[in-house]
Amino acid sequence: KKHMFGRLLSNMRRLKVTKANAMHNRRLFSAIRAPVPPFTKESALIKVQKAEDAWNTQDPVAVSMAYTEDSEWRNRSVFVKGRKQIQEFLADKWKNELDYKLQKMYWCHGDNRIAV
Repeated sequence: KKHMFGRLLSNMRRLKVTKANAMHNRRLFSAIRAPVPPFTKESALIKVQKAEDAWNTQDPVAVSMAYTEDSEWRNRSVFVKGRKQIQEFLADKWKNELDYKLQKMYWCHGDNRIAV
């Protein structure tokens, strides 16, 4: 955990996130990771809400930590893979979308996946 937090702080410095915010986000994102698979409908709904709350902080590093290292995203014609690309994508996105708020909607889930 120490090594992961050190890497998180390093990334946050690169993105000019303060240490106070980093400590807050460490607690926040520890909570976001739960619940973990296998998912029930109830735990999937909780996870979706936590992801929405994290996304709306507009902190790219913190949001990326809620996803696995090898996450794959598609946003219209943009394909993103991995936390580093997620961070870059979100930082760029939020430079232009200052009042952006995300609302995630649960569609379905499997043992280890949630569709929103």
